[in-house]
Amino acid sequence: MNTNFSETEGKTFSYLEFGEISQDANSKEVYDFRTKSQAYDWLMHARYSHDIFTYLQMLRLLEKGDLKEVELLYKKGIYHADDFSSNLNKLTALSLFKNKSFFEYGQTLFGCIEGIQFCRELLRNLSTCVEETNLEEVQWYGFDISSFFNEMACLMHSKYSVHTSAETSLIHEGSQVFFAKGVTLLYALRSGEDFFNLANNSQLGLFDYSLSPKESRDSTIGTGKSVCFIGLEEFLEHYRRSSHTIYIRANPRPERDEGKIYFEGIFGGEQRCVEFIERDRYMRSLLHTKYPELTKTLLANKNKSYCQWQEFEDFISGLKL
Repeated sequence: MNTNFSETEGKTFSYLEFGEISQDANSKEVYDFRTKSQAYDWLMHARYSHDIFTYLQMLRLLEKGDLKEVELLYKKGIYHADDFSSNLNKLTALSLFKNKSFFEYGQTLFGCIEGIQFCRELLRNLSTCVEETNLEEVQWYGFDISSFFNEMACLMHSKYSVHTSAETSLIHEGSQVFFAKGVTLLYALRSGEDFFNLANNSQLGLFDYSLSPKESRDSTIGTGKSVCFIGLEEFLEHYRRSSHTIYIRANPRPERDEGKIYFEGIFGGEQRCVEFIERDRYMRSLLHTKYPELTKTLLANKNKSYCQWQEFEDFISGLKL
């Protein structure tokens, strides 16, 4: 497992530039310039802080019942269009457990807390179980290589039980819910064994990921950081030995021409996965029924097929590789 993915060896690295452009003089002046991990930390802190700020504003608008302004603010202020959908997944997963703990691999500022809070409040007046999910009673665990993000995540969520670490030896084991973004996993994992060593520590995991259809290969992405696309056969070999089942949403992005197999899925015991799938369908159906216009924005591009699932090997067998 690669835990030093903040810096990339070689000639490619991240940078951040701040300055002034004069349209009259057709000139540019740079006031500040940062590189590598500091550039990444500064940019991502701004991005995730703005998401947190936007969700807090949306919560105030929701209290007033101003759903149209909620919709407009979401479009304007939340960086990823599918952020609400991702946070709804997390809320749904947490609602399945009585004593709740959540572990995120690469938690940054733990902005998902505000996102999940917004999901819960939107669903609160419907016939759901989300009102039982008290986020202040959840044990929030996070691993991030950035000591800056680890410190700030705790400072910005002082009323919650937040525990962060940059040491893999302190990664929380035995959490109910696991979450990781695909890009974070690509940075950190170098083998199928790495993936399942991480996955098997939780009862239910939410993730997206990209595999190489053939052998494993290294690459770089837009941040300038090194990533690894694990080979499909290697991944399958470890999956078949795992105690977890993986289910895949039925609408993967068509990335096979780019040498990738992308999917969004869950992993866990068979019964726990079935419980999540049933509740996921129920919660999303309620949203579409109660808030049809708002849901078009909050669940952007999430059509009915998004709630259809396949076991991982069935999903793979259906691809033309």
